[in-house]
Amino acid sequence: MLSQKSSSTPCKNKLKISNTRTKAKDNETSTNKVKSAQAAKSANESDDIIDVTPDKGSKKLKLKLSKINSHSKRATEKLKTQNAKAAVKHGLEDITSGISPIAKSVTQSRKLSLKKPLKRRCSFSPKDAEKDSKKNKVTKEETDDTLEDLTKYLPSNNQKKQLDIKSFFSKPRNTNHTQVQTKVEKDNLNLDETSNDSLLGLVSDNLVNGTLDTCKKEKASKSFEFDLNDSLNLEQVGSTQKTSAEIKHVFMTWRVVEYSVREYQVDNHRKQERVLQLVQIKNEEERAVCHLRDDWFLMEIEDEDIAYVSNLNDACRRSILCNNSKEFITVFPNTLISGTTIASGITCERQAVLNTRFKTEGQNEVMLVGTLTHEIFQWAISNNKFEMKDLVTKMNELLQQTKVLETLYTLDIDEQQIASKLKEYLPQVGLWKRNYLQDSQTSADESKPSITNIVDIEENVWSPYLGFKGKVDVSVEVKIHKRSRDKILAPLELKTGKMLSNLGSVEHRAQVTVYCLLMSERHHQPIDSGLLYYFKTNHLQQVPMPEQEKRAILIKRNDIARRLTLEREEQQLPALSRNKRICKWCPQKQTCLLHFKSRENGESWTSGIEEIYKNVLSNLKDEDFRYFSKWYELLLLEAYYECTANKTSYIWAKSSERRELQGVCFSHMLVCTSDVTSDMKYHYTFERCVNHFNQQTPMNIIPLIAGDRVIVSRENNRVFNETTGYILQVSENEVIVSAHQKLQKTDKVLYRIDKDETLSSLTTPLTNLANLFRVDSQLDNKLRQSIIHNKTPTVDIDPPVEENSEITGNLNEGQKQAICRCLQAKDFVMILGMPGSGKSTTTALLVQSLVCKGKKVLLTSYTHSAVDTILLKLLENGFTKFTRLGLPQRMHAKIRKYTAHEQTKLFTKTHQIKEYYEKQSVFASTCLGVNNPILAKHHFDYCIVDEASQITQPVCIGAVRLADVFVLIGDHNQLPPLVQSEKARSRGMDVSLFKYLSDEQPEAVVTLNQQYRMNKHIMSLANTLVYQNKMKCGNESIANAVLSLPHFNDVNLDSDMKRIIDPVHPVIFVDTDQRPDCEETIRSKKLVNTGEAILCEQIISSLLKAGLVESNLGVICPYRHQLKIIKDEISSLQNSKQIEVETIDKYQGKDKECIIVTFVRSNNKQEVGELLLDWRRINVALTRAKKKLILIGSRKTITGSTVLNQMLKILDDKKWTFIYS
Repeated sequence: MLSQKSSSTPCKNKLKISNTRTKAKDNETSTNKVKSAQAAKSANESDDIIDVTPDKGSKKLKLKLSKINSHSKRATEKLKTQNAKAAVKHGLEDITSGISPIAKSVTQSRKLSLKKPLKRRCSFSPKDAEKDSKKNKVTKEETDDTLEDLTKYLPSNNQKKQLDIKSFFSKPRNTNHTQVQTKVEKDNLNLDETSNDSLLGLVSDNLVNGTLDTCKKEKASKSFEFDLNDSLNLEQVGSTQKTSAEIKHVFMTWRVVEYSVREYQVDNHRKQERVLQLVQIKNEEERAVCHLRDDWFLMEIEDEDIAYVSNLNDACRRSILCNNSKEFITVFPNTLISGTTIASGITCERQAVLNTRFKTEGQNEVMLVGTLTHEIFQWAISNNKFEMKDLVTKMNELLQQTKVLETLYTLDIDEQQIASKLKEYLPQVGLWKRNYLQDSQTSADESKPSITNIVDIEENVWSPYLGFKGKVDVSVEVKIHKRSRDKILAPLELKTGKMLSNLGSVEHRAQVTVYCLLMSERHHQPIDSGLLYYFKTNHLQQVPMPEQEKRAILIKRNDIARRLTLEREEQQLPALSRNKRICKWCPQKQTCLLHFKSRENGESWTSGIEEIYKNVLSNLKDEDFRYFSKWYELLLLEAYYECTANKTSYIWAKSSERRELQGVCFSHMLVCTSDVTSDMKYHYTFERCVNHFNQQTPMNIIPLIAGDRVIVSRENNRVFNETTGYILQVSENEVIVSAHQKLQKTDKVLYRIDKDETLSSLTTPLTNLANLFRVDSQLDNKLRQSIIHNKTPTVDIDPPVEENSEITGNLNEGQKQAICRCLQAKDFVMILGMPGSGKSTTTALLVQSLVCKGKKVLLTSYTHSAVDTILLKLLENGFTKFTRLGLPQRMHAKIRKYTAHEQTKLFTKTHQIKEYYEKQSVFASTCLGVNNPILAKHHFDYCIVDEASQITQPVCIGAVRLADVFVLIGDHNQLPPLVQSEKARSRGMDVSLFKYLSDEQPEAVVTLNQQYRMNKHIMSLANTLVYQNKMKCGNESIANAVLSLPHFNDVNLDSDMKRIIDPVHPVIFVDTDQRPDCEETIRSKKLVNTGEAILCEQIISSLLKAGLVESNLGVICPYRHQLKIIKDEISSLQNSKQIEVETIDKYQGKDKECIIVTFVRSNNKQEVGELLLDWRRINVALTRAKKKLILIGSRKTITGSTVLNQMLKILDDKKWTFIYS
């Protein structure tokens, strides 16, 4: 292949080998015509073939040695010699030394020989075959053991599938490089036993000394029907049936149900292997066996692990992985590991895992120089502009981009400083063209690689088959040397750092190896070599990928994936490195040792790095370690539940059609227009293909909205994540996406647009948690005293200045007291605001009061809407001294002009950015966005967190640790933090920081109990059930408010409906027990109540006829699927889209003149479900209505809920119930 090609290879050698293959292929074709004479070769026996077809009346297995075509002997021997020369010339012997730490970490005992040239599979002689046949001879005992293992996995006689025992064995290895196919009969269909996943290996055998025999490649592709249908015509794309490629290439995953270690015999030597008993994930009746030998034996694996095995498919149920096999196993394939993670894992596997789990500090100057150099280089090769003036012009353009200016601002660097650093690299860009770009090469050195074509820039590749993901700097076509006629596709990795050796660093070479594997997968051809370019030395290094190093990389990936996957409940970090030199400079040493102490019971004397241990953990107490351990475990429990309960984040696991029906995908999309913005964002307008399966559903009904992050992939079940971006706009027939990379093909190519759910919700809270224990931060030390050590908060005894009275003059006494307490606080304050008590108004005036005192404020909440609600209040008060951080598409339209994005987009100098941010008094962001480097640049006097009672402690900590004083605003009697894992909830994960500190420090709580939303009748329900009658109406007007229905007396309604909507009854419960059509049912595994949905529609229609405006009406339901039923029922009503139909959780913070609550549950067992047992959720539902509250449900069912049963007693006492018959 690329790494093994000799510059003196004659063309006739290629012809000889091709002829040899043709003869062997003809012989094999005739052999395969005999139905019972099929062979399957065990992958561990080099190139021996085991004939496992039983004779009639006998179960003996015949072992025979494969015959090597004599015509290939001379060619293969000559090729072997040439490969050895090429290996010496191009450094193939040295590559093993460069990457050997990976292999060493896997094998632990095997040392690679650096003296012998690497042996390719095609360099094989009859003598080699005879020698290896003796070495790898399989004993009768081993064969009997194997048959015994396999017998229990064979289908029973009454099953329709007739599967030959030979299908359990690995595919034959053909020494003459012809394609071997064995057939099995399944449901009267002939299926290829050879898996498409092994296509790369078979095509690899068609490479002769680095030259691809295209004729053979075409035959292989045709035989495997590996047409991915990237360019389907409109008739084809209109069909929702799977293409042949999708049917052929199945991503089949397995679960390990049992594994054992046993011995097998090779050449009179006993060796150990791991035997994995597997069941298919989607069909547990399907079973298989996998043997791990040689290097694979040392790979860690346990019961219940998930795996993908490359050659296990419908026709093959047994796999043997060993050093002579090109097959592989991917453990937890849904966990995609990046090339960067693999590279860092070579030095320290523990650091690689921590780098993924915990964010380190943002960009530094060196990283910024590297990023900008990459962009300049990629622009130059894309536009073929390498003149110095062009490069300087591009550099200046980059230095005027807002994102670059903001980074310079956070690093305290100006444009001139960074420009001087960049100019050191610009000459190397032009030199690269002259040395390595074919049309411009001036060097006389014929051995230099020659790049003939730039295929792609920043090619983004995901592969669940390999378990890798990566972004290739440049994808190129390259000749190994100038005189070569043959071009090979290869990744080009760019490095601006130091070149530590002539071969490049081990980490860099490992990264290139990962990209070779990924590009092989993406482009469906073998890529066994990559390129590594160092700017500083203008050195282009070839990085071959020998089989042993590829295997070592795959094993390393599996080891890291087992530590990173969220599909395992028990999570452990790799062992501590205990290397003083490495640990001293590790950016994760604080988190590493914190975990070591709190989760692994480590001590300074057992760490092996005692001095470093004491420096990073010196000020921490036992309570600190317990707090970290508790919340680390809780966050992992929740992440495990989210991963295992909801698989939608794995876009390859489900078809696009199914995901569209789940509301997380637009399927079968075609590009109709495209545009490029000034900041190099690619805007694509997509529309549905002809005859789309979901054509009747408007696209804007699907719950994908502007601002959602998305992944754009091809509809071929193979090219995942061609680009990422976010939605700009959704209409009935189109969606506009702002993409980060250019789509390579847009003409008649089908795409799928999936909601990006891969951004882990785990990384941010874990990082916040770790940052709380930084010993070098005074703010973090102070926060630990307040949260963990329960230090009593202090207040300033001096009264606030009088000027604040102008701002707070219209507030009630409780609101004024709350603001006063905040102004006096030195540590923290909690404001408990009951429903409708004016929390948003109070918060806005608090912000203004703080700014009047010269304070800098950070305003946050969990949701964008909550942040924007307070900012809108500020705008109403004429206050504009704030900046809003985040994506404008997720914000309220009136707020967008005040975003940093809009305000700074025309700036071209760093000082302009600096002046803008330093004059801002208020910074607003969601809690998950506070890790913005802009915020880290500022010191905040106050942090105000709205909806604090709905935020988990680690997420809230990320915001409050940025300020001297924090104010938490919320109500822990309403919705708690959303925690899906029952185990995590039972251990206290749903206890917010607001709730925790309110219980620990009740003297720091200020209560707002005067509400301005509900009339006194509606208020009485929550007052009795939850607030111990402490809630008061703000005034008489609020207390006596009645729903206005101007046409109530004129409209013609039946008596029952008039009774239900009558404004005289501000609260009414409609009992549906007498209506058999109002019983709950299961539809598509979802709970619904069609009768209640119809009743909702009738009540809504009556209210509208009586004169209620649609926007004043809302419907609340605890179950999402019921929402769709209700929306369908009311869709025929005029202006029905103005009626807000949402879940209880979505209605938190909202209110309407009239609210209809439908409880859905109606059965004879009093089963109300978990949602209706939660008294805090019921409290929210009962406190959203201002003047009229209509409750619909089955009385006999909801009495199964304690809080609802108490509610019914109150309703009975007040005669607010009505039996609907």
